[in-house]
Amino acid sequence: MSKKIFKKVGLFVTTTAISIMLPTTALANRFLDQIRGQLMLAAISANINQYKLTHEPFLDSLDRGNADYLNINLLSGNSYTILGVCDEDCGDMDLKLYDENGNLIDSDTIYDDTPVVNVTPNWSGRFQVKVTMPSCTNSPCYYGVGVWGR
Repeated sequence: MSKKIFKKVGLFVTTTAISIMLPTTALANRFLDQIRGQLMLAAISANINQYKLTHEPFLDSLDRGNADYLNINLLSGNSYTILGVCDEDCGDMDLKLYDENGNLIDSDTIYDDTPVVNVTPNWSGRFQVKVTMPSCTNSPCYYGVGVWGR
């Protein structure tokens, strides 16, 4: 008899844990869906219709004042536009693009939530995008970065 109670209690705990996690997961999915849509709208408004998405968009969250570093491989002679967007709790997002030697190539640090950087590398290699969110009213804020090229 105690085995049945244990199994039921175990199932109850598992069910409770799953139901506690669902609102957080649903909220994260809502923000990630919002970011995916904003990223595509930003590409349209940036008028890069001759470009194609060259990398899988990077979607994540970030606390105000923190930074993420994204490594991307770019090909010599291709032109790239790197766009960033953030969720409704974010008022400012910045992007900085560095080459493999740590040299700043381009940046967008003006106060806006859709930063854009551009590059046409002279050599193929690994570049690094630094993502910061100086203004996030409800940390963490979700963001997305997409790379388009031609």
